[in-house]
Amino acid sequence: MKRKPAVLAMMFIVVILIASQGQHCAALVQPDLKIGPHVDSIDFQIYDNIDPPVQYLKSGAIEMFSFNLYDNQVAELEASPNIAISSIERNGYGRLIINCAKYPLNISGFRRAFAFAFNKSSLLELPANLPDFMFTHDSLVAVANPFCIEEDLPYHYYDARADLGNEILDALGFSINSTTGLRQAPDGSPFAVTIERTSTGLNPIPIIAVETFDSLHIDANIVYSDWLDMKSRLDNHLDYDMIFLGSIFQNDDVRWLAYEYWSTYADVIGKNPTNFQNDTFDSWRHQLLYGTTYAEIYEAAAEMQKILHYNVPALVIYGNYLKQAYRTDKFAGHIEDAEMGISGVWTLRNLQFVGGPTEGGEVPIGIYYLPSSFNMFTTTGADTSIITRCLFSSLFDRGPDMQPIYNLAENLMVETHYDNSLVPEGSTRFTIDIIRNATWSDGEPLTAEDISFTFNTIVELGDWLDYGNPYPLDDVIERCNLTGFDNPHLTSIYAPTQFRFVIEYSSESMWLFPDFAYIPIIPKHIFSGYSLADLENWNPIYNSSDPLVTCGPFVLSEYIPEEHFLLNYYPDFHYRIVRGSATTTETSTTTETSTTTETTTTNGILLNEVIGFGLFVTIPIVVVIFYTWRRRS
Repeated sequence: MKRKPAVLAMMFIVVILIASQGQHCAALVQPDLKIGPHVDSIDFQIYDNIDPPVQYLKSGAIEMFSFNLYDNQVAELEASPNIAISSIERNGYGRLIINCAKYPLNISGFRRAFAFAFNKSSLLELPANLPDFMFTHDSLVAVANPFCIEEDLPYHYYDARADLGNEILDALGFSINSTTGLRQAPDGSPFAVTIERTSTGLNPIPIIAVETFDSLHIDANIVYSDWLDMKSRLDNHLDYDMIFLGSIFQNDDVRWLAYEYWSTYADVIGKNPTNFQNDTFDSWRHQLLYGTTYAEIYEAAAEMQKILHYNVPALVIYGNYLKQAYRTDKFAGHIEDAEMGISGVWTLRNLQFVGGPTEGGEVPIGIYYLPSSFNMFTTTGADTSIITRCLFSSLFDRGPDMQPIYNLAENLMVETHYDNSLVPEGSTRFTIDIIRNATWSDGEPLTAEDISFTFNTIVELGDWLDYGNPYPLDDVIERCNLTGFDNPHLTSIYAPTQFRFVIEYSSESMWLFPDFAYIPIIPKHIFSGYSLADLENWNPIYNSSDPLVTCGPFVLSEYIPEEHFLLNYYPDFHYRIVRGSATTTETSTTTETSTTTETTTTNGILLNEVIGFGLFVTIPIVVVIFYTWRRRS
């Protein structure tokens, strides 16, 4: 019998929640990642030196870095006792974006010839002088993302194939001028290509690009430009040829594909910086955004990657590894987090003394940047995120593999009209029961009213927060922070009871769940009187008058400007351990019964019921299939 969309969507969520129980660990950790923290405090120490102070790690003054190491530092630290190096595939890459609206770069064969001739493999042969260890990569979806089809691409641009590139250009009519020895455009006009980059840092990519064009008999040059000027031209679709950018993605959401290369956005300010237009690519967009099964979304993402690979609106040059160092002689429980690295919140919640006692101790961590703000709705900095994820909670957490793990939520039910006739046709309703022992740091209970207030506030502030912008640029790094709160299909947010929250969309899509699952919750009793201006200027920690009432595993204890942030464990955290015991505080799991007919269901699916029903059969099969597929690369 054919499954209905809600069932298929629910099964996908079940799969990723079950699969998230697997742990990618650098050392022995607790069976349940949520339980903790075990340490007394975390001391985030600020280092503004570009060269990470490895001597502090070697001496034991700090336990780990939150930032990436240079390869010469890796070699030094690998030779040091009691220090380990974490290496994970970074969810990002370096790329050259190409102006697809400018002649003759608008000819896809020209861009493809350049891609074939570019020698990506030469980067692996360079002296050890780059901040990241690299690997060749082609797909515009990073290799760390399960939607990446790198190994399934029909061909690759890894090695220099100037012969093939020249054949393509010859066939397209890019003739070589007998006097200059340089190619002319098919219309007979001379042209040159300018590769732009910022003037800071060592970057051999533009040099290799010029060498590539030389091998194709094309005039090319390098220009060092101001980043803000480049960004302005990208945003406003003004003149450029090629610009090198680094890209980092904070999750495995690939909806940005439907926006960043969408033909409709080719002349919209702040969108589609490559000015790429392709009808076949656009035809897959609806399936990517509104597919109701994992297979549908994967198919659309795969086909879109193939089209981009063939047309080359941007040439991915390399992927790289996030390498971080940590000490192993005092604490154990380090967890490699695909999003935050070895110093992420999962490590901080699971660290404990080597050999006992189980609880206690202070963990000093070196962070590179002084966070610009602690208004977590407007700030995307990595060091800010490390700290705010220690302070606040959401309905679900992203686990070490970026898959969802229960946090404030304990039950999830998904319904469409097929499941419940009270849900309008074409709509999806999520009903979430939340745990009953969560409290704010001022002692007030955390309820569904706080969750409803948080999401309704975000909706009201949507224009200011710019949520859902598929192309936000932060310095030279693109951070794709998609959330659903500019989603025109969002129709209802409310709390029918004290511990039940409902959110409803007038559409059906696999992507609706991550739209709300990971948003940090704020206390209604603190912010209910805040105006738009108050929320815009809210910057706790830095502004001592701004309230900081939190519900995460840690609370802020001390901040000394330019020196450190000290976080103590929150003794009333909802997944706390009982100090001196291996058990957690009891959490009520009684299912809330709604008094409103709107949440009465017959065929809806409760997540814990599905997992419980298939516990002995489903988990082994799903985990093996999921991890075999995810780790095939």
